[in-house]
Amino acid sequence: MFIVAQVSAPVSRQGNAPLCGANTGPETCATGYNGHVRAVSRILRIFSYVFEILLSLFMLALGIVGGDQLDLHGLLPWGPPSLAHWLIILSLIGIACTVLAITGWFRYIYPLWTLAVVVMLFRGFIFGLESFSRSLFSFNQSIWLIALALLAFIGSLTVLRRPTKIDRSIL
Repeated sequence: MFIVAQVSAPVSRQGNAPLCGANTGPETCATGYNGHVRAVSRILRIFSYVFEILLSLFMLALGIVGGDQLDLHGLLPWGPPSLAHWLIILSLIGIACTVLAITGWFRYIYPLWTLAVVVMLFRGFIFGLESFSRSLFSFNQSIWLIALALLAFIGSLTVLRRPTKIDRSIL
């Protein structure tokens, strides 16, 4: 003889809508695989924002303080006379792209900016003219910086997702 039990899905505080079950969409499921994916994507997006803002502020400081004597030993394609101006321009573009992505006004340009950062770092560190013995960064530091920029690019791709509608009545 078989015993059949009916298992009900957990319900919200109001007692009428299931929180997570077979007939509910992913936007109502607060736990489980979809919840973990959203959490990881949020963490990557926040990391991406912080990394790009800090990198842009660092470039801005280098451009302002360095002046005409700044030389990054082949990391960027510009030489010492115009390198400071290009660093200031690129840092302002980076800050603008990041702020536009954070506010949601124009979020589609942000992954392009982060991809440009990865390409410029990869080109400058790996295919640069200077050796690592005379460079500002060691080989390990440059690989870490490229890896962090690549992780920031992956995090920037999460801004392309459409925001899901969450039913606030069940929370």
